[in-house]
Amino acid sequence: MSKTFTSPVQWLPTFLILLLLLVGQAHAQKPTSFSYPSPVVYSANVSNVYLSPTVTGSVDSYSMPASPALPAGLTFNTNTGIISGKPTAALNSTTYTITAHNGFGNAVTTVTMTVLNFYLDNANAQVSFGGTGVTISHPNGTSSGTSVGDITLYENVATLGGQAVDCYVLTKAINNVSSWITFDQTATSGGGYDSNDPKFFSPQLNFGTGGGNVTFEFQYIFHGTYNSTTKSGTNVVLQNVTLNTYDIDGNGGTDSYQFNEFGGFNTSQLGSTPTVAASYNAATGLTKFRSTSTTNSTTITAPATRVQVTYSYLSNFTIVVGAEGSGVSFFFLDMAYRSFAGTNITSSPSIDLDTSSPGVANESSNCGVDLAFTASSQTNIIAPNALSEFDVTYPLSSITNGSSEELVINGATAGTTNHALNFTSGSTGTVTVGGVVFNFTKTATTVGGITTNKIAFTRSTGGTTFAAAQAETLLDALRYRNSAISPTNGERKFTVNVLNTVFKSPDASFSAGVNCVSIAGHIYKDQNGLLGTDANTISANSNSGQFGAGEVYAILVNPVDNTVLSSQPVAAGGGYSFGKVSPGNYIIYVSNSSQNIGTTFSAPTYPSGGYLSIGENLGAGAGNDLLVDGTLYITVGSIPVTEANFGLNTPPIAENVTAASQPNPGASQRVVVPTLNGSDPEEGTLSGGTGNTLKITSLPTNGTLYYNGVEVTLNALISDYDPTKLTVDPIAGAPTIVFTYKEIDAGALESPNATVTMPFTEILISGDVYYDVNGVTNGAIDGTLINNPNGDQLYANLVDPNTGLVVGTVMVNNSGHYSFNSGSGLRTNSTFEVVISTVEGVVGTTTGVTSVLPDYWVSTADGFGDGSTDGRPNGVLTVSMVLTNMTTNLDFGIEQAPVSGSGSNSAVDPGGVANVTVPANTFTNGAWSTDIDGSVKNIRITSFPSNTTSITINGTTYNANVPSEVSALLSLIIPVDANGSPTVAIAVDPSGTGASSVDIPFVTIDNAGKESKSIGHAVMDFSALPVQLKSFDVNKEGAAIRLDWATTEEENSAFFEIQHSTDAKSWNILGEVQSQVNSKTEQHYQYIHETAQAGQNYYRLKMVDLDGSFSYSRIKSLLNEFGLKLTVFPNPASEIILLENLDQYDVKKIEIMDVAGHMVYHSSTVTKAGIRISNLASGKYIMLLTEANGNISSKSFVIRK
Repeated sequence: MSKTFTSPVQWLPTFLILLLLLVGQAHAQKPTSFSYPSPVVYSANVSNVYLSPTVTGSVDSYSMPASPALPAGLTFNTNTGIISGKPTAALNSTTYTITAHNGFGNAVTTVTMTVLNFYLDNANAQVSFGGTGVTISHPNGTSSGTSVGDITLYENVATLGGQAVDCYVLTKAINNVSSWITFDQTATSGGGYDSNDPKFFSPQLNFGTGGGNVTFEFQYIFHGTYNSTTKSGTNVVLQNVTLNTYDIDGNGGTDSYQFNEFGGFNTSQLGSTPTVAASYNAATGLTKFRSTSTTNSTTITAPATRVQVTYSYLSNFTIVVGAEGSGVSFFFLDMAYRSFAGTNITSSPSIDLDTSSPGVANESSNCGVDLAFTASSQTNIIAPNALSEFDVTYPLSSITNGSSEELVINGATAGTTNHALNFTSGSTGTVTVGGVVFNFTKTATTVGGITTNKIAFTRSTGGTTFAAAQAETLLDALRYRNSAISPTNGERKFTVNVLNTVFKSPDASFSAGVNCVSIAGHIYKDQNGLLGTDANTISANSNSGQFGAGEVYAILVNPVDNTVLSSQPVAAGGGYSFGKVSPGNYIIYVSNSSQNIGTTFSAPTYPSGGYLSIGENLGAGAGNDLLVDGTLYITVGSIPVTEANFGLNTPPIAENVTAASQPNPGASQRVVVPTLNGSDPEEGTLSGGTGNTLKITSLPTNGTLYYNGVEVTLNALISDYDPTKLTVDPIAGAPTIVFTYKEIDAGALESPNATVTMPFTEILISGDVYYDVNGVTNGAIDGTLINNPNGDQLYANLVDPNTGLVVGTVMVNNSGHYSFNSGSGLRTNSTFEVVISTVEGVVGTTTGVTSVLPDYWVSTADGFGDGSTDGRPNGVLTVSMVLTNMTTNLDFGIEQAPVSGSGSNSAVDPGGVANVTVPANTFTNGAWSTDIDGSVKNIRITSFPSNTTSITINGTTYNANVPSEVSALLSLIIPVDANGSPTVAIAVDPSGTGASSVDIPFVTIDNAGKESKSIGHAVMDFSALPVQLKSFDVNKEGAAIRLDWATTEEENSAFFEIQHSTDAKSWNILGEVQSQVNSKTEQHYQYIHETAQAGQNYYRLKMVDLDGSFSYSRIKSLLNEFGLKLTVFPNPASEIILLENLDQYDVKKIEIMDVAGHMVYHSSTVTKAGIRISNLASGKYIMLLTEANGNISSKSFVIRK
């Protein structure tokens, strides 16, 4: 059937309109997947409410009906849909309807809210554990409360603010009770007691020998909320509660001292003449009130045996009753304020983390970012006496994110500041806060399957106690931190107490609320998208599995400016997570690669292979966001997003193939093409066989393709592809065969083009020559590529080691590179030597078989591109072509050797056996050591210093009369600075007395490890004259040379003798300058040398004392070049050097000096035949020509042989 296509001009406008409509919908689609957290329960006057919606699409505004109204203190933002504030009144469970609007439609959801008043002011009124209106039961099947684990429920123990309160009592522990008289006595009087009241909690029992005790745990709850399955109810806090305990006495028996233990109270009061004493029981963490008498008191409310304690707040608390002897014991606990004649009132330490309301637990919430236990502006701790301990406890079960949950000591200046909260065993350490060093002890205690962790802080130094203000500083420093990538939402409840030696503070509670929202979802391979058996569902529907880790990315973008907020790869299976995010609006895109945070990203990109979007949905069930564009627009509120899902599909993929490089087979021989592989979501791997079809979409230009022996044509289809039948015949040389193909799946979908690359190589040896100034000290042969050191052309000569003859030669090119191939003597299955030389090899001869380099040039290394060398830096490398057809990076390094410097200093010889420090500049103040192409690194002394008994280097002494030490000295490498001055201490012991000269000969070693060919000298001139020479400088002044020097101290000094030399060895006296004889102040002197010689001039001062003793200054040098321009040629020269325009000069004498200032040639005449220099060594020289009128001309030149 034929089809007719319309002109592009006809359908293009319609396409643009549809595209614009789709773009508009992408930024204003109807809201979907709209929700709030629900149901929610808050605490009046405590909870900080922040409810934010989660929604897909864009929202213009939010609305909710005026009725029912939100609780007082809460507000609703119609722009963001956020409900926030602090509720100030209780609210029964109420459901609110909220609508999200935009121009394309609306979405509706509900949220159910309850506000409870958990804090009730008891005002020290009666809390009844019996009597009228109180119901007593045992809801968990027990009938007495006299066994461990029994629960006794007291209903309607109080009514506060219209709210009824219950209390359940757990019998937590029983120790050595022989029998119970009654669990809770309701009779007002009986044998051994009177004045009881049914409102009291009055256990009566018999203890066995040695006494015993019973522990009760009380919990106040809202009336009617007790759950017998969970054995709990909705807890409530009673503020301002008073507890009286009566009749703490004895029963007349031996050791029958009765006691009660309480904790968490603010004050305690005893009678004016009490028979009760208080102490702290560390085992229970409670204060123990113990009778000091074994006498029985029948009046239970007698002041002497009575204790009254007050609580700012009370919710869950423990009471222990007991006796230290056997027999009957009665206990009477009355929760009400009673007038009391006693005056022994003691205040306990107390902590209140929210000082705005007594007993109100402080709470704070965010995504686990340093939640403070209390506001630093509050005073939370009151302690009448010094404190001995500061405790933080919490249930281990609330710590769900492992070591990511921490107690942080903010502002600590030393010690352990971060404490992981998931510890299961004890440990200790210190932390310094506010200048106080605290010990901390961590314990984990398990009772009844419940583990409670405690971190206890005690004073480490400066005493055993600390003041309330110091405890306040520690409290203000406490922070809860959760650094998990995806924290578990919920509350972590902490209890804080301070203790002294008798009392423990009431429990102060802090609730750290972790309220993180997160975004996560999946990018699925979904072969049928929104169609098929799971229509309208994004799911993992693919026969070939799902995306592997990192194969596709989810990109979180700010919709305001399209900046990337997070870029996450999928895990295996397609799951991804952005972790914690702030509530707000976002766009999620599919991307084929990671995107940098802060960059702009505004459209999806898909994994290679032609992947396309087939739908998106916020949720795992049926539904979609009404678009198919690889994009999700979402608003995240207070609910984590777990299923922001995308579906992708793809046609088959053809893989690029790059074969390993291989030798050209030559002639008409063919090479098998590597297997052409592909994949398809439905068919899996495609690597040949039945049903696998290929299409050759381009042919190579430098070879011929064949399939099953037949030449392949353009766009040919190869059915049931057999990889062994596809071959190629490359052209001669080193071509790279390139052609393209496509995979075609069973549904006739074509893959994008894939490229096949098959490189062929020619046989080859190549490498480079480097001006390698640091040798292989850096692990490599490198530097500047070179081919003509000193202007001499370098050659690479190929030598057959079996015959010793040159088989090929090539010039090293301007890039320092050389190469040999089959056209320049190279052949396979042979071994060769590559020789670098200034001598061009002659094939078939021995000319060029050894390495020759210019004067002062040396080989630094011969090796390979990986930095390895043959260990013999001689300009020759051996290479085998037996197992390879190509060897590259056969590299050579060469450089110029360094030049040694020289210098001198003077010093006073102390006489006897004594070391004198050799200043570092003694080696350089005459001339620096230099390396023209690198840097000076070390020196080596070449012979034992003259006139020296011993020399000490870096703390090691070498004696002239010990041969082994002399040998060690001459092999010692001494580090120096960039100018050649040693960087380790050197001292000598002169062998003479008085004036003497010590000469230290040395060679310089450069950064390539090469030694200089010249010898340097460091000279120490010793004298006994104590003139303190501050400075000595030599400078040009016109045709003359001016000497300036200064002294800081002179003692019995006669004069300065100025000495001059042209070789630093033979000295002439120029004149004298009188000194100041004795001086303690700085003196300055000057001398003008009017007849300075051309070339190198050396000067020193001879400092003469009144008694004739003397010493020398350091040597100063200056190169004096002046006169007519002198031209010599050739330059460089080897045998003879000529003077240009010789007839212009009236020659008096000709002198030649080397770089050390030594005269090596002298003559009073010169002819046009020149000066023969064949007897002079290669190097740099200076020629001085003196005319009859005294004019001097100079010129430097080089001798090269």
